[in-house]
Amino acid sequence: EEPWYAALPRASWSQYEPVDVSAVTNWFKVYKAPGNVYAIYDDSQWEENICYLVIGSDKALLVDTSMGLSSIKDVVDELTDLPVTVLLTHTHHDHMGGMHEFDDVWCFDSEQA
Repeated sequence: EEPWYAALPRASWSQYEPVDVSAVTNWFKVYKAPGNVYAIYDDSQWEENICYLVIGSDKALLVDTSMGLSSIKDVVDELTDLPVTVLLTHTHHDHMGGMHEFDDVWCFDSEQA
């Protein structure tokens, strides 16, 4: 049986334009999605986190922050100069690990979060 990482990158990512962020990290892979949306993909561990950066005209929104094993803020800063608000979908370690790098962090108000 092949290891989990043998299928990476997933074939579905080929429809999106890769964005080179190697100047700041080799941990994440970034893909340009439709509109001003970037998928920040962490395939360096088995959970394959995907965070999304949505860039507006005045601010940017980062949905989740991955595991915190490498600086996602460096990647975000490479993609935008706008102020960034972080929205955590929930507080599992693989979604909130990099939140400490940001000042404006929000999470849904629920017992599960």
